[in-house]
Amino acid sequence: MLKTAVKRAMFGFMLGMAVGNLIAALTGHPNIVSPSLLQETGSLSAALLVQTIFSGVIGAVGMGGTVLYELERWPLLATDLVHFCLIMVAFIPIASFLGWIVTAKEILIMTAFMAAA
Repeated sequence: MLKTAVKRAMFGFMLGMAVGNLIAALTGHPNIVSPSLLQETGSLSAALLVQTIFSGVIGAVGMGGTVLYELERWPLLATDLVHFCLIMVAFIPIASFLGWIVTAKEILIMTAFMAAA
């Protein structure tokens, strides 16, 4: 199971990097990164590298955590809740650091959106 989790996490890392930057590009922001991250890192290339790596981490956590669904002794609801919490524990601090979500209201909206999905 660990081997499967690592393989999925590696795939999720690559997918997370691609999706994270694609979504950032689709927002229409001229720098593709948040102004706060740009200010924090000091250059666009450094900000883009940091955003890419952390987007990959979110993808790795999400995909690596899918091995939980193979635990047959766990009820589906328990698996869903643990996977959801795992993703949120990774997503909220990373998204806050990257400047994707800034206020408590945005965090609540994203949490509700992810819970609904």
